[in-house]
Amino acid sequence: ITEQVDRNKVVTNEFIYWKKSYELGLDTIDQHHKILVGHINNLNQSVTEKAPAEKLVMLFNRLLEYADFHFHYEEELMQKYKYSTSADHIKAHQNFALEVTRFIQEYNESGSVVSIHLIEFLRDWLLLHIIKEDKKLVKEILSKKILAA
Repeated sequence: ITEQVDRNKVVTNEFIYWKKSYELGLDTIDQHHKILVGHINNLNQSVTEKAPAEKLVMLFNRLLEYADFHFHYEEELMQKYKYSTSADHIKAHQNFALEVTRFIQEYNESGSVVSIHLIEFLRDWLLLHIIKEDKKLVKEILSKKILAA
């Protein structure tokens, strides 16, 4: 639901609002990031609505599967363009996947409640990763593309 408050501000029920400043200049990566944001927004909405455990596990798995697809895409670019700090970037991807996998296992074993803190972790990790790590990656890739042209 979107409701107009004034000409400059729109209020929605989204957890993460996509901003132009998150766009990095490589269309495929930007599109992947928007899809990841959508997965986190769907998860947040389901947690807020107290969705059944099966649905939450399905949504976490979808997020993890898509993140894995996206990370592999970025890692192929790192290899292709010989990204200078690829080891650190890949380690960040692995840590994210481990954290989400650990949560899914704990949730499956204990049936505990999904905490808003976890959803906030997902949001904060993704947005920080985009504006710091991925921004550096794309900047280096684009500079190497220009030099190769």
